[in-house]
Amino acid sequence: SRCFCSSFVYIFRSTNSSRNNAKLPGIGGRTFFAMNDSKSISSLHGKGDDANDHDEKYLKTKTSQEVICHPVLRQVYPDLMAHKIKFGHPNIPLGSSAGRKCSTLRRLYLQNQLTVEEVALLQSEGFVFLSFDNIYNEADFDEMFQRLKSYEAVHNNSYQIPKKYPYDLQLGAWVTNLRRLGTDGVDPEHLEKLNSIQFSWTSKRKCGSSFMANLRQVQAALEGISNAEDAVACLSPEHKKWLVAQREASAKGNLNEMRVGYINKLCQDYKIDFSSITKV
Repeated sequence: SRCFCSSFVYIFRSTNSSRNNAKLPGIGGRTFFAMNDSKSISSLHGKGDDANDHDEKYLKTKTSQEVICHPVLRQVYPDLMAHKIKFGHPNIPLGSSAGRKCSTLRRLYLQNQLTVEEVALLQSEGFVFLSFDNIYNEADFDEMFQRLKSYEAVHNNSYQIPKKYPYDLQLGAWVTNLRRLGTDGVDPEHLEKLNSIQFSWTSKRKCGSSFMANLRQVQAALEGISNAEDAVACLSPEHKKWLVAQREASAKGNLNEMRVGYINKLCQDYKIDFSSITKV
């Protein structure tokens, strides 16, 4: 059942970044927080910033435990806070149960399944709701560009930032997105800026995810095959089983946009009818 809130969260707006270094409370702790994107609760309701004065009268103090209604958020919130204490942000990458719950939170947000107070709480802690798969189009380019230059100034490694860079997950995903789009896929003005700092359009890192490892194995097995029937015939039972699993995950909406794109390109390149592949 949907939780009914008898009191509301008081949100103060602050540019003081020192609060991010303070010890964070757990679910039961009392939390006063500032929204990072300058949006008011009214703007989350679609009322716009003109309603800010109304917000100050409308919102009152509330504990994080009282704010959290959705069971997924309740389960993962302690992990979010632990991750923020360690890395400075609560955006846990995929690869763990908590990371998958973060992905679920983003889906719940898009489906309007989180309360306004839950959204405000997550935003105040720095949780990012935008899709990392399409972060180039959704994030502010100039802000990400400055973060990229700051990273290179510290690491001096030709912008070889890990995709799941724990201290700035957004930046790692943004750089990965840039390289996937390539020089023909980004805005010409952005391309000029990136080239001006000698941005490396090729990553020296290989993705360590099981998806990419399996994809590379399938691509290697299909190398040099141009006939669709031969392509399917040369796939091992393990390869077919994996491809069927990806098809089933896609049908359930559990395969992200980037991975769907990889599978579609594979089928197009080798003229494979994805729907016809069956387990052996």
